[in-house]
Amino acid sequence: MKKLSMVVIFLLLATSVFAHEGSVGIYTSQAATDCDAFVPPGTPTNVYIMYYRSDSGPDGITAVEFMVEKTSAMVLFTGVTYNPQSIQNGDIATGVAVAYTSECFGAGSSLIWIATLQVMDIGGVGGWILKIVGDPRSLEGNGLNVAICGGTKPLQPVLGGWFVASEGGCNVSNDGRSWGAIKSLYSE
Repeated sequence: MKKLSMVVIFLLLATSVFAHEGSVGIYTSQAATDCDAFVPPGTPTNVYIMYYRSDSGPDGITAVEFMVEKTSAMVLFTGVTYNPQSIQNGDIATGVAVAYTSECFGAGSSLIWIATLQVMDIGGVGGWILKIVGDPRSLEGNGLNVAICGGTKPLQPVLGGWFVASEGGCNVSNDGRSWGAIKSLYSE
């Protein structure tokens, strides 16, 4: 009975985890294959904010809203370069809405480059984390949304990702090891 209960709980969790419209994450490159790296103290380092469309996510977006939260005051945001096909309202550290100038930006692509964020660790402690969270100024849901193309361009909630300033600190969601790690939690 215990195993049956665990299987039911696992299936419910797996369904809720994988049923989403995409995510906004922070990566080491625009290929969105790694979300951790050693960041040398005092050295400006670029990280890339990307929208990753899931299988059920919209094909292209017209806008995105989010905020980048950091776990250390010793990490500075020294510059932001947004996609040149966008218009921004707000600040990345306190909440930003990014609208695209095309009718359906990124249609046909599973990755959309939102911005490049330049960070610098002035404390040298490492291990800090950058997280994508909701824009507190948003009037919709948790403030972490994309606007769907067409019609009234409704907002769709998405997931937020993170960047860890320590090599080996995170697994990218499309990494095959992630599913195995989840399954191993339930094996006896």
